[in-house]
Amino acid sequence: MEKLPGGFGAVHDSVHGVSGLWRADLNGKMMTMGYATDFSRGGLSKILQTFRSNILQKANSHKAAVFIRENINEAELYVIEVTRGAGNELIIRDICRELRKRYGLKIGKLGISK
Repeated sequence: MEKLPGGFGAVHDSVHGVSGLWRADLNGKMMTMGYATDFSRGGLSKILQTFRSNILQKANSHKAAVFIRENINEAELYVIEVTRGAGNELIIRDICRELRKRYGLKIGKLGISK
């Protein structure tokens, strides 16, 4: 995964229209992760912009979004781009689900579960 300078607080034009996975680390620990597949609506840059937004939306009230907003200047942002192609949206989703299971991350919850 590539670490993006400025983390979640910065605008990252380089990931506009890009499908892929994102991850939030704090103090060296992976705290949460997710994915963006809707490249026609902005892809990763759209979800990152949603996290920076103060507009209350259902997606923005998710525990991951709350965590990121509370730690916007401290959390490190990592992304991995997945090339567009037939079926890749499902592959991205499945990879994210598998990584969440492997690292003990629960959907909608933060941190490593013990």
